[in-house]
Amino acid sequence: MRRSGRPLHWVLALAAVLALLDARPAGAASAAQIQGTVRGLPLAGERAFASVRAVQATSGRIMASKELGGGSSYGLSVKPGLYLIVASAVATDGRSVMRTSRLIVARAGRTARADLVARTLAGPAGSRQETAGGGPVVAIGDIQLSPVEGLAGEEVPVQDAVIGRVLPALQAKGMRLVSRERKVIEALRKEAKLSDEGRMAEKYELRMPKAQFFLVGDGTYDASGTIQLELRVRDRDGFVVAVKTLSGSTDDWDGFIEELRDVTRDLAGEAIPKIEEATGGDPEPPGDEEVDVHVQVRGICACGAIWGTVTASVAQLVSGYDIDYPEAVLSLPIGTTVHIRAEPTPGHYFGGWAASICGWEFPEKLVATPEATFACTVTPKPAHIGPYTQLSITGWADFHKCPPPGTVVAQSPGAAVCPGVIIPPIVTRDGRDGDRAARPGLAAPAWSRPG
Repeated sequence: MRRSGRPLHWVLALAAVLALLDARPAGAASAAQIQGTVRGLPLAGERAFASVRAVQATSGRIMASKELGGGSSYGLSVKPGLYLIVASAVATDGRSVMRTSRLIVARAGRTARADLVARTLAGPAGSRQETAGGGPVVAIGDIQLSPVEGLAGEEVPVQDAVIGRVLPALQAKGMRLVSRERKVIEALRKEAKLSDEGRMAEKYELRMPKAQFFLVGDGTYDASGTIQLELRVRDRDGFVVAVKTLSGSTDDWDGFIEELRDVTRDLAGEAIPKIEEATGGDPEPPGDEEVDVHVQVRGICACGAIWGTVTASVAQLVSGYDIDYPEAVLSLPIGTTVHIRAEPTPGHYFGGWAASICGWEFPEKLVATPEATFACTVTPKPAHIGPYTQLSITGWADFHKCPPPGTVVAQSPGAAVCPGVIIPPIVTRDGRDGDRAARPGLAAPAWSRPG
């Protein structure tokens, strides 16, 4: 009898490998890998934490995350698809950075590479893979530590440390975590727009799921280095279902981050049962459609100092974070009202709106008001508007320094806050007092001395 040219032990080894392949969990062969290196990290002794996560480009959903240890390499296991890789970290002296990659194509059974360069990052360990399912959606926005009022300093983002603990807890219950971080949203929209314009090989559309709940937080640090932070989980109506507070010190970032992880785990444990009870496991919340809104606020003056501030606010925190940036893009339900307010600092007054805009198209979106506040209601997108056009809400306010008492200031009712100024009424052609809301933006006021 003729013998095979292969040794028996080789055949047995091959059979064992085939048996192991057959025994793999269903779907394991379809997973994709994303690997890379985050360069520019400080030495391990200078890190508070650092992490890397994969954000689904078509939805903004966070699919996998990993906290970096003493090294700089990472590996994430995800479902095949289109992704952006986000690296974020905080150093022990409070410096922080966030970097996003370009679009990454993750293919089944293959490894894609995404290297990032940072200039102040941090780190500790663990990698998670997204589970199947389309359960309730929780959105997370920017969670930052800001210097107390009057203290110079930078904002320190800490949401990555929160994500590292809350993501596996939500995934274990079939829930989805979606990013509403400002820089991540900007990167997602940029890549989607390039795809829509045909400037990328991959053709796709960004469709972010509506969230039923939002994980938000805000904190401060003072001159002594004391940190105070509050984390909240709230529903679309603003009702808080879970809240946790913690304190720490900028002299011990490692200790603060570790406590933040513990508090986040406790917060998730308290919030998840309430989310399950409120949603009944429904993947999408009921209610109106959401649209993209571009909010821009700015104070204008011919000066090198701040003569006033402009703020935007909504009655319900539907986006996952407050509108506290000079410019932001938010997803807001139709019917939501955004309030814009101009507030001069002492010794100054509001002189009118250089731009007060609300709407989809110019010039219909000009808001005619001389008042220091105006409101804009989110309306449906017209059929002829392009897919990546956003509703514009813009408030650019003119601020002026108060003139000496006795000065006549025409066409600027806001100058009434200045001591002793004279504001004459506006007279129309028929001799009656005119309507001060005659035009949307008031020019620099005319000053004169009474003769």
